[in-house]
Amino acid sequence: MVHEELKIGNGDFDKLFPGVTKRFAEKIFNTFAKLSRSAKRLKQQYPEDMRNSYKWKSIQYCWMLLGNAANSLIAGFVLLEKGYIQEPLAIARVAMERLMCAVLMNDNPEIVPKFEAGKQEDLYKKGVGAVNKVINGFGKMWGSLSSPGTHVSRENITTIIAEQDGIRIGGFFDGTDEEKQVRRRLIGEFFVMTELVETAPEQIFFNESRPKAMLSTNK
Repeated sequence: MVHEELKIGNGDFDKLFPGVTKRFAEKIFNTFAKLSRSAKRLKQQYPEDMRNSYKWKSIQYCWMLLGNAANSLIAGFVLLEKGYIQEPLAIARVAMERLMCAVLMNDNPEIVPKFEAGKQEDLYKKGVGAVNKVINGFGKMWGSLSSPGTHVSRENITTIIAEQDGIRIGGFFDGTDEEKQVRRRLIGEFFVMTELVETAPEQIFFNESRPKAMLSTNK
């Protein structure tokens, strides 16, 4: 039964989870602020005469992928706000794949020629373990997004039947305790993923003591 005070996808999220959207927006803003600062530092480290190398190209790709990952998280969170449950997870996986490829691209500049030629095999098939050494918690999050919650199963088929034999179109909120619990878990995962992306620029570009995410074929 649909909660009497809730309407489909028009601000219901903030009624159920007050303050969450503001916190998420602040985290995303900080992420892009850190990306902006890292770009300035990288340009100082790599003057014009050093920007024709594959290393500089790999840094550029990495930086852009981190921005793409943050934007993907925004897209997923917007769907979460609109009442969707499964779809935000699919977009979140895209965000995490971009984070993973950002690390691999930065640490393996020799793959740039194949990447630009469209001949580089899918990086995520080899990179989860390597990236987990660089981004603490990445492997756990990737495993969570690879669970049955992301793929079709009996547990995640949601009904579209509404009251009086109507059909629900788009996202919706039932307002049940079970549904709230599921959404709280999703919110928590989005904040963890945002934290991973937010801390990535400093960790990837400027932590000289960190381990490298070397692809096995490039050792």
